Amino acid sequence: MPVELSVDVRFAVSVPRTPQIMAWMRTAMQSATAKVLGRGQVNLSGRFLRVRSGKGIGSLRSSVRVTRDEVVGKVGSPAFYLRILHQGFPAQQLTTRKKGFAFFSGGNLIRTKTIHHPGVTARPWLQTAAEESREDIVAAFDQVAVNIGRFFSGGNARAA
Repeated sequence: MPVELSVDVRFAVSVPRTPQIMAWMRTAMQSATAKVLGRGQVNLSGRFLRVRSGKGIGSLRSSVRVTRDEVVGKVGSPAFYLRILHQGFPAQQLTTRKKGFAFFSGGNLIRTKTIHHPGVTARPWLQTAAEESREDIVAAFDQVAVNIGRFFSGGNARAA
């Protein structure tokens, strides 16, 4: 269920894909994914979900992949229930052919082959984290543009 960060970086001039420029892009994407990851952890710390064991927060991961032509950042979790929480789940009739469903109702054990699940309302905790990180993401890539400008003007182009 990872959310892929897509940052469309356009410059007025064609920029060569030098190792230094790609390193700046990687650093910017690492900063961007770290911001989204941090806000995602905050969202799962009570804003969108009551914390019970902390496994959901602990399952969050981020990664940055660099190819010759692009830098891609991903933030997400392999936890299935976090996907359901994020995307929601429609109300529906659930039926099984095996042992069936068992639950307690009014102190009595109920066994049945069919139940009506009321559904789960979508709570897009990860998309919200990405949207709330927009200014930080733009700032990280603005710094890349500044570094590239210094690089081409012959100035000192250390990454800030």
